[in-house]
Amino acid sequence: MRAVVFLFSLSAATPVFAAEPPAASPACIDQQPAAVATYQTLWSEFADPGLICLAQHVLNDNPNLKAIRARVEAGSSIIKAQRARRQLSVDGLITGYSGNDQIGSNTDASLGRAGLEARWEIDVRQRLSLEEARAGYARDRDAALYESSAFSLLADLTQRLIALRALDGKIDLQIQIVNLRLRQVQRETARLQSGLVRGGRSQDLEANLAAEQNALEGLQAQRQATLVQIEALTGYSRDQLNDALRPKALPPVPAPAAVAALPLDRLAFNPKVRAAASEVAREETNHQIALAARWPRVSLSGFLGLQDGSNGLRLSANPIQSLSAQLLSPIFDRGRIDADVATAASYKKSAIASYHAALTEALEDSQLAVAEYEGAYKQGLASEKALAMSVRALQIDQSRQRAGLVSDDIVTEGELKRLSRQMAIIQEQEQAHVAFVRLQRVLGPQSALSTSSAYNYAKVQGLKQ
Repeated sequence: MRAVVFLFSLSAATPVFAAEPPAASPACIDQQPAAVATYQTLWSEFADPGLICLAQHVLNDNPNLKAIRARVEAGSSIIKAQRARRQLSVDGLITGYSGNDQIGSNTDASLGRAGLEARWEIDVRQRLSLEEARAGYARDRDAALYESSAFSLLADLTQRLIALRALDGKIDLQIQIVNLRLRQVQRETARLQSGLVRGGRSQDLEANLAAEQNALEGLQAQRQATLVQIEALTGYSRDQLNDALRPKALPPVPAPAAVAALPLDRLAFNPKVRAAASEVAREETNHQIALAARWPRVSLSGFLGLQDGSNGLRLSANPIQSLSAQLLSPIFDRGRIDADVATAASYKKSAIASYHAALTEALEDSQLAVAEYEGAYKQGLASEKALAMSVRALQIDQSRQRAGLVSDDIVTEGELKRLSRQMAIIQEQEQAHVAFVRLQRVLGPQSALSTSSAYNYAKVQGLKQ
């Protein structure tokens, strides 16, 4: 249960949702998907039932994830079926025969047989083992695709929550800016009415006020649009989200050490890269299966039961037992096996190329995310220094105002400059957080590659990790 909420640490240091989930939310606390635990690298150390329930609701009810989960479950069943083919099988058998035992004979004979037949196919060239391994690689591929889709979905949700928190902070600052602009207009209007000044500046101040009010309305519209996006991702209505969400400030941007602690060799854990690697292994196994088709197939069978014949040829209800061996070897197939081998080799080359493409894409995305993060982080440091200077200048102006050395307008301009710097810092914090999420998204869940002995890459000849 604890792992789910790690995702949202990138957008907040405190829970985004209230302790209780929204009304009419699904009872999902006891229905956590097993795969949820693999996403722990993106999530925070705090545990909030509302966030856990929200994440589980998204993972449980998303139709695309349901389809992939069904494929993973089907893959597990296919593995069991392939494994069973390597074992001894026993069937009930009833046969009937009527005809001539030999050519040229005019005497008809009949034979009936009932009993148990056991069959076992010898695994020549490990063909059956390879078919089981192929099913395992297909299951691993689908499991990696599920992780990729789920990870991307929760990362999208995280970015929307980051944007929502940033908008909450911007709206709060914009309200303060509008109030300051309104005070400027009110002071200028009072001066005009008292005859202390003559027109000219009031129109500019009113235009500035209108512009800031429009900016506030734009931020509020963006917040509503972000809520709509979260609604689409979670299935919660905007009313439920508005009731549950609380304005929160963005947490400090992760320090560069946090990015340095994410080595790029973790790209091997990227779900898309893992899926591509599993596909390479599957196609290599297909190639080995195609080569194994050139070898004979050997099976043993045994029968235990009763038989009944006609014309005195066999005794009635005669108990019988038999043991036989069968060897089936291809002799003439018009080049079908060679074509299958060539086709499998081509598919293997295609899978290897796709793996290289996925790895290259992940590397490029990670480099871009790191560059965006470093740029936003450095710009944020510069903005914080500028904010500190603005705060210091504002404090000096406020001291002079109390001494009667400067006017209220000078102090108001200083406050506007301070708020503008704070607005820039929120924007840069948002960009750094989003870049950090993108980097985590590229690296993927911190889960190990499949080490199952039945589907170990080392069992597939010719495949280099």
